Amino acid sequence: MKTLMKDLQKTTFKPNVAYFCMEYGIDHSMRIYAGGLGILAGDYLKAAGKLKLPMVAIGLLYQYGYYDQIIGANGQVAVQFTQRAYNFIKDTGIRVDVIVNGYKVVVGAFKLEAGIFNTCPVYLLSTNLPENDYLSRCITKSLYESNQATRLAQEIVLGIGGVKVLKKLGLDIDVYHFNEGHAVLAGLELVREEMENGLDFHDAWSKIRNKIVFTTHTPIKAGNEEHALTSMRIMSCIPDIISNEQAKEIGGDPFNMTVAGLRLSRMANAVSQLHADTANKMWEWVEGRCPITGITNAVMPESWQDSEFKTITTAEEAIKRKNHLRSELVEYIREQMGILLDKDVLTICWARRFADYKRPWLILKDMERIKTLLKNKKIQLIIAGKPHPDAKDGHELFNDFLEYMKELPNFVVLPGYEISLSRILKQGSDIWLNTPRRPLEASGTSGMGAGMNGTLHFSTFDGWWVEGYIPNQNGWVIGDDKVPATIKEQDEKDYLSMMETLENEIIPMFYENKEEWGRRMLMAKRTCEIQFCSERMILDYYARLYTSYSDNEIIHV
Repeated sequence: MKTLMKDLQKTTFKPNVAYFCMEYGIDHSMRIYAGGLGILAGDYLKAAGKLKLPMVAIGLLYQYGYYDQIIGANGQVAVQFTQRAYNFIKDTGIRVDVIVNGYKVVVGAFKLEAGIFNTCPVYLLSTNLPENDYLSRCITKSLYESNQATRLAQEIVLGIGGVKVLKKLGLDIDVYHFNEGHAVLAGLELVREEMENGLDFHDAWSKIRNKIVFTTHTPIKAGNEEHALTSMRIMSCIPDIISNEQAKEIGGDPFNMTVAGLRLSRMANAVSQLHADTANKMWEWVEGRCPITGITNAVMPESWQDSEFKTITTAEEAIKRKNHLRSELVEYIREQMGILLDKDVLTICWARRFADYKRPWLILKDMERIKTLLKNKKIQLIIAGKPHPDAKDGHELFNDFLEYMKELPNFVVLPGYEISLSRILKQGSDIWLNTPRRPLEASGTSGMGAGMNGTLHFSTFDGWWVEGYIPNQNGWVIGDDKVPATIKEQDEKDYLSMMETLENEIIPMFYENKEEWGRRMLMAKRTCEIQFCSERMILDYYARLYTSYSDNEIIHV
């Protein structure tokens, strides 16, 4: 692998790739990400930078970004937006115009140089410019606005504005990679350009399709955005040269961004092998869609791995270093929350985006049972995560967890789940608990970074764990690959499996067989470093998505 990396760095690569994404989790200081999609994208750009691949990224520069999650004076979770300024992101001076709701909006391009966080060059677009009126300046105010008009305006800036900025930069782009459906308006802009150069609609579509690839990330219906065609026309998402009937051929009515991505692209990928099966079944009804392959997500070791743990080679060293990292986690929680955990107790962490299908509550299903384990110091449990700022149910659930802290010993709920906290949890915990309902977790990446620190993954048989799990070697599975007929049955089955494994296998091994625990820590580390490293992932994209066609081939529609 190392020899391959050195050879790649000496190579002049084709094709040149423009990577479009709505969010980037590059560094804790840059709050332009919400969750797993952004974390994945940030690590992807770091892999591109490390390997010196010919890639640039297009995103949005939000004045406020995503919200800060705090515990208010009433003891409940609160949403707080903080305006941010980044002196390391420089104004390129480039300005392009887009049309939003019939009005001209000026878009500025700001550059994050490759050397700041060791990424490829990143161009972040903003409408917060003196040339714009107040409403236009607010388009890039915060990430994932729930207002439909604002969301569409953001996607116009990302997609249409992004294509125009790339042209102004004079970059010769061979492949446009749309990471999720938020960027598909870039495809319509490319069609518009070809039609204005004299091609008819279908020839223009065929030509640009040869340059576009698409990644779909979720099998959750709500995560696959769609809008009424009339709304998109009113908001100026669809170029005037493209008729409604032609737009329907691409995305339908309502216009589904994932469907459009599949039809605008010559190739698409899901983000794990199981997700590829799920996605192909989910979208099999889409006529004219491109093939969907599976390229499994991965993470950048430098983003998550403790520097000393990286060099560990023996079980004894792994146990010793983990004891130190767990002590640091215990100290962090004491300082932040005023709760003192035990540095020698098995520490389980559930930390990710708060969503019902991820079931953060599953381990608390029988309160007396979990309370016994906590009270007897068999385990200590840490919960962290953020729902969408407008997700009322998610915030109510988080508040319920805050109440549980008052009655459950050795149980901690941490607000503000950001990159820096995630790193601390991944390094200091012993078990990384993951409880999504199969097959709704497309991939997941948090457990990969945890595994690089010898934290053993304990997960339902979903997402990346289907590929990463080695029986009796690097973690445990909750349930199996059989999905019961009802959600209630699935929840009960998974809960019973989880608790049986926890009580009868995990807890005894942790306290009574340290040598075996240390060996499994090393196996988890090696599995994730080799199989789930971002460098492997980005090379898969170049080999299987970016270069898997002839330059002269035209895919006709």
